[in-house]
Amino acid sequence: MEDNKVAVLLEQLLSEFRTFGEGLQIVQNEQGEQRRILNGLVDDMDIVKPTLKCLTSDMDVLKPSLAKINNRLDSIENEIIKLSPGSEEVFLKEVK
Repeated sequence: MEDNKVAVLLEQLLSEFRTFGEGLQIVQNEQGEQRRILNGLVDDMDIVKPTLKCLTSDMDVLKPSLAKINNRLDSIENEIIKLSPGSEEVFLKEVK
């Protein structure tokens, strides 16, 4: 093969490698940006997890108290219904 043809082929290959390298650089930059975003989300989750655990724990503590309050309200409602027979309809309307 003649020297000038080899030089042209090498120049074409070099051009294609440059184009490939530029495209690869763009992909690497995008991947790096996505990694930074993901790391930020992971950091945020690490902050949120303990708070959620505390909230869940607080809710577990409150559940028995809420059940007691509901039972007491039911008892009060039943006593009012006994004392005022037509009041049951009022309670049912408020619940709806």
